[in-house]
Amino acid sequence: MEQKHVGEHASPKTHRSIRAIHIRTFAFALGLSAVAIVTIVLTFSALNSLRDSYRHYQACSDAAEELMDASDDLTSHARSYVTTGTEHHLNSYLDEIYHRQHRNEAVRIIEAETEGTEAAEDLRGALKESNELSERELYAMRIAAEAYGLRPLPESILRTHITDKDEALSHEQKLELAKELVFGDEYDTIKGSIISKVTECTNDLIKTLERREREQESRLATALTVQGVIIALLVGLVAYDTFMNNRLIIAPLNSMLGKIKDNKPLDEEGSSELVQVISSYNQMYESNRKRTEHLKHEAETDALTGLFNRGTYDRLLAHYNEDVALLILDVDRFKDINDSFGHETGDAVLRKIANLLLVSFRASDYACRIGGDEFAVIMTGMEDVPRSVITDKLDSIAEALRNTSDGLPATSLSTGIALSNELDTGYSLYHAADNALYKSKGKGRDCYTFFSA
Repeated sequence: MEQKHVGEHASPKTHRSIRAIHIRTFAFALGLSAVAIVTIVLTFSALNSLRDSYRHYQACSDAAEELMDASDDLTSHARSYVTTGTEHHLNSYLDEIYHRQHRNEAVRIIEAETEGTEAAEDLRGALKESNELSERELYAMRIAAEAYGLRPLPESILRTHITDKDEALSHEQKLELAKELVFGDEYDTIKGSIISKVTECTNDLIKTLERREREQESRLATALTVQGVIIALLVGLVAYDTFMNNRLIIAPLNSMLGKIKDNKPLDEEGSSELVQVISSYNQMYESNRKRTEHLKHEAETDALTGLFNRGTYDRLLAHYNEDVALLILDVDRFKDINDSFGHETGDAVLRKIANLLLVSFRASDYACRIGGDEFAVIMTGMEDVPRSVITDKLDSIAEALRNTSDGLPATSLSTGIALSNELDTGYSLYHAADNALYKSKGKGRDCYTFFSA
């Protein structure tokens, strides 16, 4: 039977390269990492913007509060001086207006934070009215200073000039005018307008900062969402890489270990790199198998005839001892053939006999060459098999040996036959067949004899 070699007629199969998978995985991970770095930068930028928004709001809120406090202090000092004539209030007012200038500093801070917004317009309106109110307060305190007879007048208050009409008023009228200027409805209206505009400025600023805050929160949420997706993709990438390593390397290696342990060829599975190694191994395995079979064949068979040799015959005979028949066949006058026709012809005759034995007996029988011109056949499964099965085969072989159409000289066989089921105690199968062979030769050769005790 023809043996099918490993991998023969197998359909071509494409194997995936683990190196290519790792390169693609690394490139994908590198890209994801780059995107992650960008989103991290954007996240910190959004956080910094949020912090800046809160800082700007706090600075503006503090400045607006400072502006209102400074305005209220000026109003308080102006009214107190006009009412009491206490010089301390006048000096405190002038010191704030011309030196400390808390109100101006607050306005500067708010202007810097609100540039280009609606809050800036409200602030400018408030500042304009606040300056107008300061001029009104200074005018009132200048008239009051004249009424109280303050001498000398501070240089800064002298910068405010009184109209000739007001200059002509009496002291009492001047005080009444001064009080009207800082306590009257018009003053309260201007004061309320300033407060309203500062409040509007603050509200506009809050709206602007809230809008910025929403924008930054949206940026932050987007960046965090992208980071979440990247983390999920990286986790999936690690899982995919682990799965592919297990499928293309670890699992095939485990399978390989079992096949190698069982001395079997390997299945060509796994990564293309691993398949190359497996293919090389299978080639070596097949080469070693053929070499081993060849060596085994040489060790078990006869080189000339291809039949089993004497060593194999001995092992077979030791193994089969029930329901078998042993035939020992000896070539009659083989020496004469060698002497008359030469050793090459003699070898050809031996090969002819061997071929006749192979084609005449069953595949379950064992034909052996156990000597120079001596053969043996071990027939197995012979329980209830009639002797005619054996004799018919021997008669057919004898007729073929007498046929000289192949150019070989006619020859004959002397055969001894022993059946294991017919042996008496004390006889071995070999000695029984050999005894029967001796009897065949005594009959004149070219015959067969069954052993009989």
